[in-house]
Amino acid sequence: MSIKNKFLLLLMFSVLPACSSDREDVAVEARGESEPAQEIKATPAPQPKFLRPETLQQLVAETESRNFGPFREVPFDTLAFDKVIAYNFIGNEGAYPTVLNLETGRFVPVILKQRALGAEQVNELVSFLTDPRSYGKQTAACFYPHLGFVFYQGNRPKWVVDICLDCNYLLSTTEIPATVHNRMDLGGGKSYGLRGFSEAGIAKIVSMSKELQFSYGE
Repeated sequence: MSIKNKFLLLLMFSVLPACSSDREDVAVEARGESEPAQEIKATPAPQPKFLRPETLQQLVAETESRNFGPFREVPFDTLAFDKVIAYNFIGNEGAYPTVLNLETGRFVPVILKQRALGAEQVNELVSFLTDPRSYGKQTAACFYPHLGFVFYQGNRPKWVVDICLDCNYLLSTTEIPATVHNRMDLGGGKSYGLRGFSEAGIAKIVSMSKELQFSYGE
């Protein structure tokens, strides 16, 4: 066999395996076969960590009693209290419309943070709550409070206020006259109070929440 023929024969055999491999790849693609895709598992969202009842009661017991006031504005002119604690919680108008039920003395199980207020903070809070300029706008027909304040006499809760910025109003144990000071005339001698927070009122809530490192300040 000539050298030329040997070369051609060797070339033919070297090409055949590659062609065979190519045909197999084409056949696999034709059958629609492919490597199995790896399953991607979604990372679950972190669940909020709520404060335990004993932790909440501990802060009440450890907070030092103070002499606040005197205050001239209703209802604080007759409300006796010596400590105030603020709460950041996830309230709703169904199960958790208030941070603390005064009838049972129980906190809601959805409290995220708590802070005891100093004298200056209490004065600022009372001033905000009793200032008619804090109110005067419309409200939404819902209530999902995230900010609450409880006024204590000793370790006993006496008065509660819950604030919802999304719905733009507050609810309190007894009515605060300033919340209905601004009124809308309906004609015929009728009117209703504009309980919604004003721009100044909203700004004050945000400012207080920032100082407390609560969610309304974020």
